[in-house]
Amino acid sequence: MERTVRDWSLALDPASALNLPAQIAAGVRRDVGAGTLRPGEPMPSSRALAQTLGVSRGTVEAAYDQLVAEGYLLSRPRSGMLVNPRLRATVPAPREGAGQSRAEDPAPGTDLDLVPGHDSNSPLVDPAWRSAWRRAADTERLPDQRTIDPTGDPVLRRAVAEHLRLMRGLLVDPAQVVVTAGSREGLALLLAGLVADGRSGPLRVGVEDPGFPGLRRTLARLGVATVPLPVDGSGLVVPTADDVPGVVLVTPNHQYPYGSAMPATRRTELLDWASTTGTLVVEDDYDSEFRYVGSPPPALYGLSPGAPVVHLATFSAVLSRDVGTGYLLLPESLVGPVTRIRQDLGCPVAPILQRAVAHYLDDGGLRRRLQRSRRRLAATHRLVAEVLERIPGAVDQGRMLVVERPPEVAAAVLAGCAERGLLLGDLADGWSGTPHSTGVVLGYGAVDEAPLARGLTILEDVLATTPDPVAPTHRRSDIPETL
Repeated sequence: MERTVRDWSLALDPASALNLPAQIAAGVRRDVGAGTLRPGEPMPSSRALAQTLGVSRGTVEAAYDQLVAEGYLLSRPRSGMLVNPRLRATVPAPREGAGQSRAEDPAPGTDLDLVPGHDSNSPLVDPAWRSAWRRAADTERLPDQRTIDPTGDPVLRRAVAEHLRLMRGLLVDPAQVVVTAGSREGLALLLAGLVADGRSGPLRVGVEDPGFPGLRRTLARLGVATVPLPVDGSGLVVPTADDVPGVVLVTPNHQYPYGSAMPATRRTELLDWASTTGTLVVEDDYDSEFRYVGSPPPALYGLSPGAPVVHLATFSAVLSRDVGTGYLLLPESLVGPVTRIRQDLGCPVAPILQRAVAHYLDDGGLRRRLQRSRRRLAATHRLVAEVLERIPGAVDQGRMLVVERPPEVAAAVLAGCAERGLLLGDLADGWSGTPHSTGVVLGYGAVDEAPLARGLTILEDVLATTPDPVAPTHRRSDIPETL
């Protein structure tokens, strides 16, 4: 008699950092890997599982859609949902003790992550995203023979170009769009392309000091020498020395941790300098679309025709790190070298994910999600503004709250908040060498009001109970207040 698992269930944790669809999906993956759910076995219907778990049917459908797209489940007409029979060859049982540090099993006490760069909500509950996944997974819509484009699915590259036209006023040739697995992978691909293009001498990359630490660490892992470049209230200070790096990495639309946007005069100065020296400017456009007032600032890419600029972007800020997809906008001279690398190594973004993102863009799902995110950001900014008066030394930098404290106090605050389940960024990480400022950074760009209020309360309590040898009311901040 065939074994059934129609009474399969799991315990949901309302205090988890994962939303309910993500918890359900993680439970299925775990039980498939452990052999509790076996290939070919039927799953409970979405209605039945929703009743068992006490959640909405849409919540279960969101989890099932994600698992179908990943290949864990298979949907068959009149047969319902079942564990993919082909998983025997593709999902081996994990070794004993393996998987204990998986991202879907967050450690107790770290349930509110407000580290800048980690602030994104999963799109699993977005009906438009679920619809895009279903269309991407519908094999009947695909031709029998398909040629895989190493630079990315042409449909996605055209969708990116159209999105940039509508949202940023950029006219982009889809042939100059290369799909990446996010900013870090995109930067590594670009650097490999520069080497393949025959750039003479060892590659050196100028980085903002201070600046966002993520890509700087990527450069270090790749063994690329970095040159710290000073920053002021207008962003990167254009170098004047004769010995200039071959590449400069900048964040002109939201500099970390100052929060400033580079004014038009500085942008023009930077592009003129790059054209004169032959330095390639890499524009890290990590969150420019997250503005609740006004339009996003203009991109450096295309601002000065002929200027050597690469636009580095990711969808992670708006679609979460669950969707590890981004893109490069390349000058025509670099399209060939980067394409040849992709031909040798392949594109790391699965075709089904590329199709889903393309559908999401074409259907306007991303634009609507951005509109909702901007409304939420306006509300959370008001909440942060109320707290500023109660936290001496705090400065709102737009999507980030910076609180300067001496090094030993900052370390104690970070540890105290972590003990109470709140993760914050370390301000000192922004500097390449000895930090000029120390303290903590709270990212609030994509968090709802209720968890943000809880995080701000924890931060206030820990600051109030942490001894500080310097009275915060007498401390002068070196960080300009910008928004």
